[in-house]
Amino acid sequence: MYLALLTMNFKLTGCYSLKEKRSRLRGLKDKFGKNPNLALSESKFHDDHQQAQWQAAVLCESKITGQQLFEQIRQFVHTVDAELIDSYVEVL
Repeated sequence: MYLALLTMNFKLTGCYSLKEKRSRLRGLKDKFGKNPNLALSESKFHDDHQQAQWQAAVLCESKITGQQLFEQIRQFVHTVDAELIDSYVEVL
């Protein structure tokens, strides 16, 4: 069993409303939110227009499957209208 947490910090330059912020990052939830092995959530900076933190928790049978899922998320993050400042994985 593999349990890990991916934390991603974003900078949203030129974002002036919470509605716009959530619109820019909505694709994460739309693309990965239905995966049964993954829980995805905005976890910090809820009321800040120009920064965001999202976390993805994965629980699956193998480390390779979990790492592949995190890599898919990292690749997709480059398509959203936000700058990825940093990301890191914690194995639990």
